[in-house]
Amino acid sequence: MRKKLRVAAAVMAASMMFSAFSCSSGSEGGGTASQQTADLVISNSYRCDELNSSVYFSEFDNIFPIGDGKYAFSGKDAETEETVFYISNSDFSGLDRIDMGIKKPENGEVSVYGSASPDGNIYAIVKYTDYGDFKLPDTSDPDFSVDDFDYEAMYKNVKYSYELIIADSTGQIVSRNPIESKAEYEVAEGELNQGMVFADLFALNGGKILVSMRFSDYSLHYFTLGSDGKLSNEITLINGYISGGFTDSDGNLVIVSSEDYENFSLSKFDGETLKQISTTPLSGQTDSLYSLKLFKGTNEYDYYMLLGKALLGIKSDGTVEEAVSWVDSDLNGERVMAGIASDDGKFTVYINDFDNNMTGFYSLSKRDAAELANTIIINLGVMYATNDITKMATSFNKSSDNVRINVIDYNEYSDYEQGKSGEEQLKLDIISGKAPDMVICENTNMINSFSSKGVFADLYEYLDKDENLSKDDILPNAIEAGEVNGKLYSLIPSFTVATIAAKKKFLPNENWTIDEMIDAYNSMPEEMRFLSMENTRDKVFELLYFGTSPIDYSTNTCHFDTDDFKKLLNFCNSFDESPEEDENTDIDIDELIATYNESELAIHDDKALVKQVSFDNSFDYAHLRYANFGEDISFVGFPSSDGRGALFQTSMCFGIMDSSPNKDACWKFLSSFFTEEYYENANDFFAGFPTYKPAFEKKLDKSMSKPYHMENGKKVEEDDEAYYAGEIIKINPISKEERDRYAEYLMSAKPGMGYANDVYSIVKEETGACFRGDKDVDETAYLLQSRLSIYLSEQS
Repeated sequence: MRKKLRVAAAVMAASMMFSAFSCSSGSEGGGTASQQTADLVISNSYRCDELNSSVYFSEFDNIFPIGDGKYAFSGKDAETEETVFYISNSDFSGLDRIDMGIKKPENGEVSVYGSASPDGNIYAIVKYTDYGDFKLPDTSDPDFSVDDFDYEAMYKNVKYSYELIIADSTGQIVSRNPIESKAEYEVAEGELNQGMVFADLFALNGGKILVSMRFSDYSLHYFTLGSDGKLSNEITLINGYISGGFTDSDGNLVIVSSEDYENFSLSKFDGETLKQISTTPLSGQTDSLYSLKLFKGTNEYDYYMLLGKALLGIKSDGTVEEAVSWVDSDLNGERVMAGIASDDGKFTVYINDFDNNMTGFYSLSKRDAAELANTIIINLGVMYATNDITKMATSFNKSSDNVRINVIDYNEYSDYEQGKSGEEQLKLDIISGKAPDMVICENTNMINSFSSKGVFADLYEYLDKDENLSKDDILPNAIEAGEVNGKLYSLIPSFTVATIAAKKKFLPNENWTIDEMIDAYNSMPEEMRFLSMENTRDKVFELLYFGTSPIDYSTNTCHFDTDDFKKLLNFCNSFDESPEEDENTDIDIDELIATYNESELAIHDDKALVKQVSFDNSFDYAHLRYANFGEDISFVGFPSSDGRGALFQTSMCFGIMDSSPNKDACWKFLSSFFTEEYYENANDFFAGFPTYKPAFEKKLDKSMSKPYHMENGKKVEEDDEAYYAGEIIKINPISKEERDRYAEYLMSAKPGMGYANDVYSIVKEETGACFRGDKDVDETAYLLQSRLSIYLSEQS
């Protein structure tokens, strides 16, 4: 309790500071009240110069130093899709291809895994898959059916063989030996034997390799493989997950690993004995160090870690810092596939970015501050720096001569064990005058909570004068979600819709009140249950609570003491108590699958009345109608007195700080998300449907035709399939009438209050006491109203 009081006091003190801040918005003392220039702010920006683009890979493995200033690398050729190996000189101007002599079986395929060691050996592990006389499927045939093809017969007589090929630093083959096959290491999923499945590969000096193999339970197991093709007994390097590693110039294996997927360490092992030499805990920028490329460091860093978010440097004490900012270097970090460092402070990287016409080897040189003089910085605060956001920032920076986006990732301030969030830090920055120029939040709650303080700019002013984007181009419910008292404080690029559905024969009318829901429940056949999933007090409340929307963040008020909310508590209390979970009980996967499949069939077989539904895809309606329900549907929605029905849910929303001196430039960046081109090229991180009308209509039109993929520049259609209750069901495209009904329902969804962790923790605490019988409904409603009124008042 004392800790909660300290937090409340801190928030209260911050709120007292707010009035002083709001009056001085735009003055010289504010964090963004005066323009910042890039030469003063950006410290990890690099210039990218092309070295060699004579080879193109669809997949690139890694770059390995092999002595005498040479490098080896491998990857899948972009045209042939064959794995190829090369040796390069020190500046990558000369590339020599190695002929490994790998021959694909006449009726089969090969998988190749490559690596190289500092002593000059280049390794290829080759897995040959031979299907013998069995006729392989032609998946490009429009008549091909996954359901009808006999995959068990295909794998029944398949034969696997394995080979280790070693070349020297001149590209000459030194040896090739079969790798012993062990049945106990093979992956078998039912009747489908996939042979031995290799994962990581670390070449050690002296003709030895450390390999990992994936077993049937998806666990990784490590072995050494000698030049003679013999596998050792299993080796345990660390207890946990290896993120990446390499062999240093001394022949030692260096890895980054984690035992709990949160705390990471750098460990060094003797390359001959694989005995651990040292381990150093990593600190600093250690969030999400997964699937990284590790290589030798230079200057102040012992090692570098290449990730999609940045190139990070590791100091001798384990401190991790950003060494190269991909965004500030105008690069899409997700497409920087591998890298090496040189002592002059430059990096050589392989980039595989076809979208931006950057494919090949490039040199990265640190920019002189003079290059960035007079370039204005726009600070963009985000709750998590996703690939889509950084891609858009990079694209904007490349196209702009004098303005750059600088992404501030507030996720770095999150500490979930301590109950701290990045959003809390953002609020403190806003209150103290250190706000970024613009923000991207998970929902509108935070922005709306400041609506009466003049913190955020009215975006109607920019929509009204924009030649390419207007209010009419955006769905009305998206506008409604960001509007407060006639001003538009946020724009939402995409949305999903949550609702509750039932068979029309049971509930013919759409949208219902709390009373109508209770009447329908009381009228159910005796053998029918309410929800298709678990029917407990907690689960029923979790489903229905957000539909009640008892909180208004635009006014920071709440309404928990209404008759409807009390009726909801009484209704939920009529269900069984949730069973206590035993942390020591092993999870039975088969039992979980059976329970899930039964819940899927419950609606279809008239054993349950309603099902929670989420729409985020063009084909969701067809799957629901023709697989889950099998007949006509009523969208009864969440029970409410105002007919709210479906809930409009956001995953991202944009706001511009009114104190920013660069609001026009902010709008230019923000509005770039509202184009057909953006939605076509986005990687679907902004989950759901576009709020930009032309893109929304285009996406809904897809539901009237089969899904497709592009193959050699041509559109190849495929059957739409629903995985339902353990079976794959073919789904036909829906009619124009059904498509229009689907679109109309999506556009009818009303914004709810959204999720807020702090608020819901209080709600769960008080309702939990009610469901345990410790408090009655009236007392619970009163306490919720009292506690959350105070909390919301403090937040304002």
